[in-house]
Amino acid sequence: MKSSGSVLEFPARSWAGAFPLRDAAVLLRATTPDPLVPLSDWEPHPTTFVASTSALASWIRHGLDWDDPRRVGPRDRVVTFADLVRLRMIALLRSRGIDHARIREAEEYARELTGHPQPFVTEPMWTHSSDIFLAVQEHSIAATRAGQIALPLLHEFLEPAHHRMEFGADDVASVWRPEPRVSIDPRIRFGEPCINGTRVPTETIASLCRAGETAEDVARLYGLTRADVQAALAWERRLERAA
Repeated sequence: MKSSGSVLEFPARSWAGAFPLRDAAVLLRATTPDPLVPLSDWEPHPTTFVASTSALASWIRHGLDWDDPRRVGPRDRVVTFADLVRLRMIALLRSRGIDHARIREAEEYARELTGHPQPFVTEPMWTHSSDIFLAVQEHSIAATRAGQIALPLLHEFLEPAHHRMEFGADDVASVWRPEPRVSIDPRIRFGEPCINGTRVPTETIASLCRAGETAEDVARLYGLTRADVQAALAWERRLERAA
């Protein structure tokens, strides 16, 4: 968001069901690191933990066995919602200081164990130190230690990798709720961030407020609460800071 006098200007984005890497990078930067990462751990070296567009392209091309991303133009690459979820998990794990080699090891083992090609999209994950765990038949399995079962006394120290995802009947992540009142659903407005339970984009709300509408007027226009409008504005500001 930029300010021109009293006018708020929010950056234009190109959400379209499949997400351009630059937009995926903004989403991940706006939501990483997660609350379990102490500020002192990442603030001195933000590029270590916060995804850049070039980092996402590198993760896709080299380190993690991605298929070639879809191309929509000579300088713009896009990923699907499932890819975005996967990148989200990778970014969370990186934000906890886990290196690419261990993330790749964990994904490969989880893929073998679950039989799912994208376990970071379907499986809840936990971390402890540099290890990554998943649940299998009531056991916590260390995917970074070739299936070693975590001792019961370790369970209280495992930290969930908070996806903030909602899973569908097929146990695949279907909606991302980066904020309590904001959701990203590929079935609604092609994945544009909207107020929960509506088709109202947060960017639309920000644009109306930028044009001079009050929060009360916007809430009344769309059948929202004032808290919904405030949440949309706060979310859009987070995206602007991450852009």
